[in-house]
Amino acid sequence: MSGNNELNQLQQQRQDLIEERERLEADLPRLENALEQAPTGWHLGNMVGSEEKQAARDALSNTRASIDSIDHNLRQLDIRIAYAKKLAGADERIALATEQEKAAAVRIASITESLERVRGHLEQIQGNTEQSLQQAKDVEVAAAQEMARATASGDKKAAKAAQAKIDAAGTAAKAARASAEANAPLVAALEEEAAGLAEQLAEAHQAEQAAQVEHRDATCIRLGAEWDRAAAALAKIGAQLVAQGMRDHLGGLKLPTFAPDTQAITLADLST
Repeated sequence: MSGNNELNQLQQQRQDLIEERERLEADLPRLENALEQAPTGWHLGNMVGSEEKQAARDALSNTRASIDSIDHNLRQLDIRIAYAKKLAGADERIALATEQEKAAAVRIASITESLERVRGHLEQIQGNTEQSLQQAKDVEVAAAQEMARATASGDKKAAKAAQAKIDAAGTAAKAARASAEANAPLVAALEEEAAGLAEQLAEAHQAEQAAQVEHRDATCIRLGAEWDRAAAALAKIGAQLVAQGMRDHLGGLKLPTFAPDTQAITLADLST
């Protein structure tokens, strides 16, 4: 039986049960009234039941029991229908999930490439600024040390050269700070762009994972149905083996099934 045919049959069974339930429920007022109106017997001045009242009570009780039974069957049918719907749409879900996985992978690759470019540019700007500032600071420290030594030795020529280095280092540091200040808007824009791309990348990974879960779920539904069909075929062969006296060989049989309305196949199932 194809998935769609089984689904149609289950939905028809559900509709039939609903109609039967509505019919029984509509009959409850009549049965309740019949019980109320049924004659009551008397014995030695005490009220006792009568055949008519017992019959009315039984009819009402049986109808209510039938409604409860239908409700139970409807719940079971709903589970089977949900499974049948999943099974009927498994191939379509697998195809769609495959496309979504591919699209997510392409998007992840594209966003990753963009993010690497942005981060690379940002790191280059920040690295150049830090390097320029550090170099100016190092020169300034070295020049200050030279100045200290020249002052101590009274070497005016060396002191003059050291002062020139200090002035040059200060100019370089000022230029580095000015460059950093000038680049601040670009750095802020790059950081914002990187944060946005990182968020997009996380969303793309989530989409990929969701597609993978959907793919796996639909595949398991389809494979589970294939397993159940194979298990049913094996059960038929097993029944023939039991009939030929091979019962002992199948004593530990417990073949699991996946449909929600089925149980594991055991030796007892092969003997019926």
